[in-house]
Amino acid sequence: MPADVNSDTPAKAGQKTIRTVDDGFAEFAESLAPKYSESAEAEANLTAIERLLKASFNMRYLAPYGSIGHGTHVNGCSASDCFAVIPTDRLFEDSLKSLNEVHAVLKNDFPDASIADGRPVIVIPFGDQLSDRHHIVPAFVQPAKDDHDIFAVPAPRGRWVRISPGAHSAWLNALDNDLNSNLKPFVRMVKAWSYFNEQPIWSYYLELCVADFFKSDAAIIYSTDLNNFFRYLKERQLAAFEDAAGCSEPVYGTSIAGKQRAIEAIDAAVEFSDQARACEHRGQVADSFYWWRKMFDWRFASW
Repeated sequence: MPADVNSDTPAKAGQKTIRTVDDGFAEFAESLAPKYSESAEAEANLTAIERLLKASFNMRYLAPYGSIGHGTHVNGCSASDCFAVIPTDRLFEDSLKSLNEVHAVLKNDFPDASIADGRPVIVIPFGDQLSDRHHIVPAFVQPAKDDHDIFAVPAPRGRWVRISPGAHSAWLNALDNDLNSNLKPFVRMVKAWSYFNEQPIWSYYLELCVADFFKSDAAIIYSTDLNNFFRYLKERQLAAFEDAAGCSEPVYGTSIAGKQRAIEAIDAAVEFSDQARACEHRGQVADSFYWWRKMFDWRFASW
C-alpha cells in the first residue's frame, strides 16, 4: 500500500475497529444520509429571494425541486433547488434572456450570485459548505400530466423545455422500493464521489445512471456494485439519456469543457475500485479500506 499522510493507523486500545468492508460501507452510508434542517441564514436568504422576485417579476411562488425533493441529497453537499414560477407575460421567448434578467435582479442583493458553468441555473452561495447554496431557475407552469406538475425551464440555445420533478420522484421511489430502499443510499455514494473530488459531472445525470444500472437487478452489495457501476459509467462515455422520466429533453452528463476531466475521473474510479475489490478478495481488508478512502477523497470510513 503506498505511503500517504492520510493512510489509516491501527486503532488504539478500547477504540471500535471496523473489521469488514461491509461495516465500512454501512458507516459511510450513514454519514451521507440527509440530516437536513434549514439554517436561519438559509431561510432568511430564501425569504429575501422570494420577496425580491415577487416585486420584480410578479413571481407566483418558489417550487422546490431536485435531490432534496427526491430524497437523494448528500448531507452537507447538496444545494437547495427551487423553480421561480413567473407569469409568462414577464418572461421572454428566449429563455436565456429571462435567465440573465432574473440573475441581474438577484445580483443586486446577492453580489455572489452567478450562472452555473454550462447550466441555466442561478447559484446563490451563503455559507462555507457545498450545501450552503440556493439554485434558482425561472420557470412557468404547463398543464399537469398524470397528476404531476410540469414546468417549463431554460435550456441551451434559448429554448424552454418541460420537466416534471414529481414524475421523476415517483419513478425513482418505485425503483428504490424494488431494491429494498438501497437505491437512494447508493445514489448518495456516487454523488458523494463526485462532490468530494470536485468533479464536473451533474448529479441529476448520475442519478439517472444509477437507476439505469440497477433497472434489472434485485439487490445491492456496495463494494461489488460500486466497482461494476463505474465500469458501466466508463463504458457509457457520458452518453446522454434521451428519454428520462419527467424530462422532455436529453439529459447530458457534463459540459463540453468538462467532459475530458470527467472521463479521466471515471477511469480513476474504476482503477481504485478494482484495487479495493482485489484486496478484499485476498483478505487484505485494511488495504481495501485504503483504496476506498482514496477514491472518496479520504472521507470513507477508517478501518
